[in-house]
Amino acid sequence: MLFLELALQNVAGFSPVARTALKPGYWVLRAPGSAPLASIALELFFSDGRGGDGAYLAPGQRTGRAGLLLQGNDAITYRITRELGGSGALHRLNTQTQTFEAVSADAGEITQYLRSQAGLPTRTSYQDLFTFSSAQLPSRRPQPARASKPGLPAVSLRASSPAQEANAYQAKLAELEHEVQLCRVVDQLQFRIDGLAGQLFELEGVAKSTEPLEMALREAQAAFAAAPTPELLRLPPDIVSRAERMEELDAKLNEDLAKLEADKVAAESAVEPTVAPLFADARFWTGLGVGVVALGVGAFTSGPLRYTALLDVPAFGFSAMVALKYVDDVQRSQQRSRKEDRLSERETKLRNAYSYESNPVKIAIQALGVETAKDVVDIFGRRGLLAARVNEVDAQLAQMRTEPTYAAAASRIAQLKAEQDRLNAELLDKGAYVRDLREVEREIAKAEASLAELRAPAAAPAQAPTAAPAQSREDPMPQVMKLASDIFSADILTLSGHFRDRAAQYLSALTERRWTALELDREGRAAAVGPSGRTPMGLLPARDLDFAYLALRLTVLEKFCARYKVPVLLEDPFEGMEESKLPLLGRMLKHLGTLTQVLHVTQHPGFVSAADGTVSV
Repeated sequence: MLFLELALQNVAGFSPVARTALKPGYWVLRAPGSAPLASIALELFFSDGRGGDGAYLAPGQRTGRAGLLLQGNDAITYRITRELGGSGALHRLNTQTQTFEAVSADAGEITQYLRSQAGLPTRTSYQDLFTFSSAQLPSRRPQPARASKPGLPAVSLRASSPAQEANAYQAKLAELEHEVQLCRVVDQLQFRIDGLAGQLFELEGVAKSTEPLEMALREAQAAFAAAPTPELLRLPPDIVSRAERMEELDAKLNEDLAKLEADKVAAESAVEPTVAPLFADARFWTGLGVGVVALGVGAFTSGPLRYTALLDVPAFGFSAMVALKYVDDVQRSQQRSRKEDRLSERETKLRNAYSYESNPVKIAIQALGVETAKDVVDIFGRRGLLAARVNEVDAQLAQMRTEPTYAAAASRIAQLKAEQDRLNAELLDKGAYVRDLREVEREIAKAEASLAELRAPAAAPAQAPTAAPAQSREDPMPQVMKLASDIFSADILTLSGHFRDRAAQYLSALTERRWTALELDREGRAAAVGPSGRTPMGLLPARDLDFAYLALRLTVLEKFCARYKVPVLLEDPFEGMEESKLPLLGRMLKHLGTLTQVLHVTQHPGFVSAADGTVSV
């Protein structure tokens, strides 16, 4: 993993608003207060969802936020955010759209997802190996008092006999043995529950593989339902065919109108003079008058003049011809008028037919808010494509659900959830909130040692007092080696040989060769080897015990981070150490920074000069 950006608001120990880009290497973080960087990271990664992170709110603030942008070992960028005292969420960057997509808002699912995808260790491993504070140094851990054994009844040694005190120890041992058995049962149940949770997470990932198709189906169905239909817009059912014919209709109308216009032009070019009334034609009246005169002369005279009456035939014939011509002109004029009427009537019919076909299309254009009939065809035709898309996605989803892997995962999820509920009920019956098994075993060992001391023969009263032996401390190495065994998936004895040389180099440098080697047994118990011999960890001076612990911790981190990148967070763990050792520790951290990201919260200038850079938070 690699931290890319840290964003904080109203978090105790940090600036009120801090947004800092982070880079690989060894970096010193400078904060206005005692910044709980490791604690905030643990709350982001391993929150229990109960709001305990609200304790990190800055004084006087009601709301606060913490966010972290990181790149997992799967090369995917993740963003995890949390409201202090509230909810949180994990997002994943979609490289195609360059947007963050929600992964989960459940605290347990976030942890499981980061462990399976991004390379996040378990909470215990991350807290005890990859984060470091001064309280973790062996010399600064609280030691049990010798006069009063932890967990034992409050009994005054002067007021009770050795037999009574031995009985009290034996009773307490019996209680502790019972607690050990309970712890082991609870640990086994918890181990099985954790295993079921991991299996469920993987199977739910298989079951959720249909979610993209289900989402695509919902989107396709929504788009299909939202697509306009002729019925919804109260349009004719054949609106699509009408819209498709609009271009043809426009062309035909223009062609017909052009022909009508040509006919009109031809009719207008053939216009004859206006037909004058017959009574206004002098020729008609002249022929008629000549005929009447000739008829009168022939009727009322005798002799040759009587033949003048024959002139009335051509005269009346001329008038008749004029009249016939008038009738013919009138008929031609009437025919021209009827032709113009027919042309106008034909134009009206053409436009009415065009309107009948085009008006619904124009209404559709207005209703859909488009510009052309082609757009209408495209919009209504898109509904068919959407229906095809719905059918296609539905078929793909049905096919995926019938696959053996999906069906087996769905069936197995139901079985595992039933088993998980059963184990949770059993765990609740046993009592889930018990002490750590190692803590109870340590208490048993101390009680047995005290009981053996009581049963040992008393020293002679006349013997001269001797110097009190140095106080023995608890060996911190078994815990470190057990965690190393978990993350390396190897046994402690194998790892001991793997760590021996490098741990000896660190120890020799830190102790100025007072101790030159570190021996580890199969249980992880350690002893320092030097010119004066071999000394168990618990009997080393406090300063050398801290150096031996640092040597092993740095060795484990160096060996692991050479294979897997996990950021190492330090909350000024070297405060109070000798100044002469700080530059050497800075160089060691800088070397570790070449293998993974090291973020060190400190104000000491010695570390600032050794770091790759400093950032303010």
